[in-house]
Amino acid sequence: MRSFILSAIFTLLFTGTVLAEEGFTSLFNGKDLTGWTVKGGFASYTVEDGVIVGKCAPGTPGNTFLCTEKEYSNFILRLEVRYVVMGNSGVQVRSHARPRGERESVYGYQCEIADRVAVGQIYDEGRRAWGYSSKFRGLKRPDDWFAADAPRAFRKNDWNLVEIQCLGPSIRTWINGIPCANMIDVLDENGFIGLQVHAGSAGTLQWRNLEIRELSAPEWRKIDSGIEKLGDFVLRAEVSKETALALCANEEEKKFVKNGENFCVLALIGGRCVLNFNDREVRDVNDSAAVSAMRETLAKVNGISGLVMEIDAKTKAQLER
Repeated sequence: MRSFILSAIFTLLFTGTVLAEEGFTSLFNGKDLTGWTVKGGFASYTVEDGVIVGKCAPGTPGNTFLCTEKEYSNFILRLEVRYVVMGNSGVQVRSHARPRGERESVYGYQCEIADRVAVGQIYDEGRRAWGYSSKFRGLKRPDDWFAADAPRAFRKNDWNLVEIQCLGPSIRTWINGIPCANMIDVLDENGFIGLQVHAGSAGTLQWRNLEIRELSAPEWRKIDSGIEKLGDFVLRAEVSKETALALCANEEEKKFVKNGENFCVLALIGGRCVLNFNDREVRDVNDSAAVSAMRETLAKVNGISGLVMEIDAKTKAQLER
């Protein structure tokens, strides 16, 4: 898979086109916007010379999105994007819309597409913003966040290859073959795909070669005991305050526990340990000792029952590619 990405980037650089890999289907016919619909603000979308063009409408409120009419759950999405006039944009996945006056407001996971260090990261449009993630929480401005390879790989005035994989509770992103986001979250597991033109003073973008390959993920099943004996898994459950505190490794993590019931997401996949409380990421570490310690804790606590997704070898390989 990674070899295809590299060859696709090479092809993009020297020919301006990307060959579709077997199993992918096109989301755009190159002629018109059949299968797509506009939601949100007042930006315009047209088809020009076989590419989708989105133009900001300066002075108008609300972000605008060109959205697929079909919803998708588990998939690999690939597309190319280029800024003609710099602005702000993103690619929505597993997203939805709610009424807002006479128009609609889009919310959901967004892969950030902008000339800054946040490129390729997941922003929760219209909902949690950056605050759900321990990587961003408490930091004041995007340029302070972190040093990453993706911003250096992003081509400001040229085509960029974007890849987004949604599989079960996992969302991963790549910009020009460089890994970016790798999150575990269960707030949405299906929804439409959308191309954003952010409200503002300027911004014109082009998109082409939009294609998707749908995947299959393991099913959620009920569980009320023996969680610590499972192999790789993701658990979603309502737990008491006492149980939530027991799952925490330190006082900082305990700050996210509230009185009463807490919605918990726990993932143990290989050497990775992810813990979320109430749709906020509390821990995401690659540490086999942390995984072992969590399994010991699970064997001691009582009253954990919920839904579990067991990660088989095929799914694990796809998650870790």
